[in-house]
Amino acid sequence: MSASEPLGSPAGVLASALVEALAADPAAIARLRELVAVDRLRPAASEPVIYTVASLAAVLDVSARVVRGAIARGELHAAKRGGRYLIPASAVREWAAIEPASAAPNRRARPRRAHGPLRTALDALDQRAAPGG
Repeated sequence: MSASEPLGSPAGVLASALVEALAADPAAIARLRELVAVDRLRPAASEPVIYTVASLAAVLDVSARVVRGAIARGELHAAKRGGRYLIPASAVREWAAIEPASAAPNRRARPRRAHGPLRTALDALDQRAAPGG
């Protein structure tokens, strides 16, 4: 399931149906919102101090190419040692943050990535519940 699937896609339809089924239970919706908003890079006692491209890609469930691309674009700070990149955990947290602490200089702002189908379905529910919506 891609993070940019619209509500009309099979995953989007399923997400919308799930949200509709849970809409009557405020506690269930609140828990679903927590799960959707969870930062996958929460600091943990076992969090590595430094990542390699491969280890970071595995944690984020993305390809190594995505991580190398972020390094090449200057979005993710890394140092090359012995032919491989070493990425500090603090740089990973900053890169993964919704609002990065510092934007790369001389870079145009990029459009934000589309929300996943669950977030989109929750937003649609909010719009219907809003006064005048």
